[in-house]
Order: sequence, then structure tokens, then C-alpha cells
Amino acid sequence: MAETRKCQYCGITVPIGHQRPKTWLEKHEKNCARNPNNKEE
Repeated sequence: MAETRKCQYCGITVPIGHQRPKTWLEKHEKNCARNPNNKEE
């Protein structure tokens, strides 16, 4: 059974059948609107 991956900031899950779910999630979390490190100055 496939492991479900979720964004730690907004809870979105990786698209089903994505070829590289780990990379997708890492990129998403880096750019997630709820990521506290992304606050505009």
C-alpha cells in the first residue's frame, strides 16, 4: 500500500499516481503559502 504524503503546513496531499511524490512534496512545502518561512517582508 502506498504511503500518503501530506504537506505539514496546509495538509494538501500529493497527486495520486505522481512519479516522484517525495520531490513534489518538498517543492510544495518550500513554496506553500502557509509556510512561516515564506512571509513577505
